[in-house]
Amino acid sequence: MSFLTPLFLAGLAVIAVPVLIHLTQRSKSQVTQFPSVMFLDRVPFRTNQRRRIRHPLLLALRILAITLLAAGFARPFIAGLAGSNAAEGEAREVVLLIDRSLSMGYGDRWERALAAARETVGELTAQDRTSLIFFADRAEAVTRSSGDHLVLQRGLDGVQPGSGITRFDPALRLAGRILDESELPNREIVLISDFQRVGWPTASSVELPERTLLRPVDLSEPEPSNLAVTDLTFRREATTGQTRVTATARVSNMGPAPAAAVEVSLVVGERAIATRAVDLGPHASASVSFPGLALPDSPGRGEVQLASEADRLHADNSLRFVLSSDQLLKVLIVEPGGGRDRGLFLREALSIGDQPPMEVRTRRPNSLSADELRDQSLVILNDAVFPAGAAGRALRSWVEAGGGLIVVAGSRSDPSAWNEGADLLPGTGGGLIDRTGDAGAVLSYLDFDHPTFELFREPRSGDFSQARFLRYRDFRPNAEAAVLARFDDGRIALVEGRYGSGVVAVWTSTLDRFWNDLALQPVFLPFAQRLARHVAGYQEARRWYRVGQVIDLVELAFGDSDTRGASGALREAAGPQVAEWVLTAPSGDRQLVELADQPLLIGIDEAGFYELRPRDGGGSALSFAANPELEESDLSPLDPAELAAATLAMLEGQEDSAPEKVAVDAGVAGVEEADTRSELWWFLMLGAGILLAAETFLSNRLSRSRRPGRTGARATTRPA
Repeated sequence: MSFLTPLFLAGLAVIAVPVLIHLTQRSKSQVTQFPSVMFLDRVPFRTNQRRRIRHPLLLALRILAITLLAAGFARPFIAGLAGSNAAEGEAREVVLLIDRSLSMGYGDRWERALAAARETVGELTAQDRTSLIFFADRAEAVTRSSGDHLVLQRGLDGVQPGSGITRFDPALRLAGRILDESELPNREIVLISDFQRVGWPTASSVELPERTLLRPVDLSEPEPSNLAVTDLTFRREATTGQTRVTATARVSNMGPAPAAAVEVSLVVGERAIATRAVDLGPHASASVSFPGLALPDSPGRGEVQLASEADRLHADNSLRFVLSSDQLLKVLIVEPGGGRDRGLFLREALSIGDQPPMEVRTRRPNSLSADELRDQSLVILNDAVFPAGAAGRALRSWVEAGGGLIVVAGSRSDPSAWNEGADLLPGTGGGLIDRTGDAGAVLSYLDFDHPTFELFREPRSGDFSQARFLRYRDFRPNAEAAVLARFDDGRIALVEGRYGSGVVAVWTSTLDRFWNDLALQPVFLPFAQRLARHVAGYQEARRWYRVGQVIDLVELAFGDSDTRGASGALREAAGPQVAEWVLTAPSGDRQLVELADQPLLIGIDEAGFYELRPRDGGGSALSFAANPELEESDLSPLDPAELAAATLAMLEGQEDSAPEKVAVDAGVAGVEEADTRSELWWFLMLGAGILLAAETFLSNRLSRSRRPGRTGARATTRPA
């Protein structure tokens, strides 16, 4: 016998009320008026009846009624009643769900999970059919509706926790489909897990077939502790010679107990670079810096590791990364001849960029060649006309193949007068707008959703309204162009469009002090650098990925044509574009992949280093790192009752009665849906009502038969 809401049993304390009433009640005496008592002797009247229970039957009725009321509200049920059909020999369709997410590697959880699974298999009868399913963020059925217990036991051999995150949805949905297809009279799900709270989002919804028994096996601890390396950032140091960075790791304590002197080490290759000690409070984080790390010429593997004897989950104690030299962004500024240095502010702004570093050179318009353009990331026509002849054809082909071009329409560059290259522009040029008579124009519109201006989205992050524009050119965009900035008169300041695979941006004023004072404003430096990065198609090389992400191997190996090959050192190390490659997972499993023009998407399932190598053994191997998802390090447990309640709540809106659809076995988890077990509480409430009616009848009878009590004094006469 168990109770669904045992807290109502506290109502049994009300039993003390009728007992106290029966023990403390006094017999009421009838007062008789008497003229004088001076001739009477007072004789004390003692009795033991006042401290005895006079009506034990009435007291028993009241106590029993209160007991039945408290028990009825506590919703009693008989454990195992729902499974009585199976006990009588009827066959069951059993789905065994085993959580093999990363958190199951905590302490001895996995050993206990396998022991519980083997015990469940050992309790199966010959008529039962069982499906064995392992799950994390996805569910995989090892066996389906098998009656061979030996096959089930073998399916448990050699399995270890993975690197995925906990998700109950896919596992329960797959179990529901299997049970729905079964024709056996009894359906049962055995869910073995540590019941991480992050595994059951509030928006989750699962529908199980009617009369499904859910038996949770909870392997969690009340207050689990865990340490993890959660993040790692790199900051480039401005030094001469070899490029160096400062690596800063983020270490978190997920548990309620403090952790003292936790050792955090930075390892590159097979060598430990440095070790730091840090103290972590309960549910606290700290940063650990490793300055002066030299960037290698070729990609190398690295790791941040922490060591603590108190930590029982080791899978998230390392954060792996691939370290390589910065991708150099080569910028070619094309300027006309003349006495004025139009590119001074622009060269200085781009030369000091460090994310990525930029190499800036200048050329005259007609001195361009196809060989020189091949190595460039960005070309800026800084107040220069489009080059003629072979130089113009080379620039057009380079942009069409994926190059980035910025056109600065100054005093010597009127786009409307371009004889060649006009089709590259995202619109047509117009006349000169002179605003010297009204103190100049200001920028009134910026597209803060664009990568060039998103840095300035927040308040006090940069003010473009302080810049004054005395002259600029009228420019009319075409339908495909994107307007990024406008002046206060509605005319365009910055617009971009595509030409082939390349991007062309037009700035309708100058980038010096000749027509405006933008170059003197604090926003000029980040604006010029971010515009150059965007048009060049620069994307920072990924140091690592997270388990569960999907990546494109073609983009990783050769770069994306839409971003003009911005995969950095990984792309450069790939060598010739061979077709057949071998992808080696951290576990050693190998997969043959063909890399062609179309994207090839793969999901990252394991934590560690992946390697992509040409099948013929030639060329360079590409490495990339994968780390566990952050939320899997949070071991906060979920009460299995919450998961069962959420499953039942999804069924309440259906036409059938939801309480009769799913039950939860209290023999394992202490949770039960009483409506599917029994209806004892109805009988208890009925019995309490009958007893209260009997108590009322009996108390009325006793009240009518009660006689007036004695005064407690005896009168005697004395002779005068």
